[in-house]
Amino acid sequence: MRKKRNILIGSISLTALSFYFLQITFVNTVLAIGQNVPDLLLILAIFVGFRLGPMPGSVFGFVAGFFQDVLTGFYGLQALTKTLIGFFSNLFINQRVLLIEKYYFPLIVFIGSLLHDAFYYWFQSLGAKLEFGSLFIQYGVINSFYNAVLAFLLYLMTPKKFLDFVHYNPRHEFDY
Repeated sequence: MRKKRNILIGSISLTALSFYFLQITFVNTVLAIGQNVPDLLLILAIFVGFRLGPMPGSVFGFVAGFFQDVLTGFYGLQALTKTLIGFFSNLFINQRVLLIEKYYFPLIVFIGSLLHDAFYYWFQSLGAKLEFGSLFIQYGVINSFYNAVLAFLLYLMTPKKFLDFVHYNPRHEFDY
C-alpha cells in the first residue's frame, strides 16, 4: 500500500505542476475570456478532496493556493480559499455518486468554484472599496461555469485507469 500511496502522491504532484505551468502560460493567455479565466488548480483541488478525502484535499488546496498567491502578491487568500474548498468537496460523495461521476463532478466543481469565488471576492472586498455583489456576479458566476465546463472536458480526457487508481484510503495502509 505504501507503494501505491507514493505513486499516487507522485502522479498528483506531477499533474499539479503541469497544471500550474499550463495555468500561467496557456490558460491565462489563450483561454481567458475578458477577465474570466478557468482555474485548473481549483479543479484539481476539488478532485483530490472529492476522491481522496478532506485532509489530502485541504493540504493540496493549501499548497496549490500558496503557489498561486506567489503570482498575485496577495498572500494567503488563494491558499485559504482552496484549503476550505479542498476540505469540503468530500461532503458531496457517497457510493452511488461514483457510478455517475462523469456528470456529477462538473456540478461539484461548479458549486465548489462558486463557494471559492464567494470567499475570495468577499475577503478581497473587505479592505477595498469594491462591491462584493458586482465582483461575484461579474467574475464568480462566469468563472464557475467556465471551470465546470473545463472540468467535464478534463474528466473525459482522463484515463479510466487513473480514475480507478485514485481511490486510495490511508486507513488500509497497514493492513497485511
